[in-house]
Amino acid sequence: FPDGNFVGWSIIDDPAAKNGPSLWSVSNGVLLQKSNIGSGTSDALGTYALFTRGSWTDYRFNVKIKSTDDDSIGVMFRYQDERNYYRFVWDTQEKSRRLEKRVNGVFTSIAHDAVPYVTGQTYQVEIVANKAALQILVNGASVFSVNDSTFSGGTVALYSRFNSTSIFDDVMVQDLLTKTVLLWNDFNDG
Repeated sequence: FPDGNFVGWSIIDDPAAKNGPSLWSVSNGVLLQKSNIGSGTSDALGTYALFTRGSWTDYRFNVKIKSTDDDSIGVMFRYQDERNYYRFVWDTQEKSRRLEKRVNGVFTSIAHDAVPYVTGQTYQVEIVANKAALQILVNGASVFSVNDSTFSGGTVALYSRFNSTSIFDDVMVQDLLTKTVLLWNDFNDG
């Protein structure tokens, strides 16, 4: 984001969200979202930075995340459109981690547990989407491993809801077969 216009990325705020608009920026080599934007609905919508220059099938998606707030932070993958994607959400206030899918606007939980993140701690989140096999790893340890073939491909996004200090860094998407790096952004340029 060196020129300030988020080339390759689109910022999307849920129209029903309160406390908007979102406040995405790059500072000290990380991508920040500093607004307390979100909706109180069961869909847990807020804001996300969507990468718009790629759509891939089988890939590894790595990103560092951190929050000094206690609300939702996460990632979206195999994103088709605003009504169809997978999402990994982590929340300390609700003491939960969830892997869910949104199909035609309706969310369904695929896997969940009651593990909160530690505020102020940086986590390496890795998504491995290999055909129907979906695996979520945190700091190298498997959190969820499921099979779901609803979406076979799509892009990625960085997600925040009611979280006034969502921090993202070192975003990488790598093709599983060829090991080609499809996306790399460390936010150090701007």
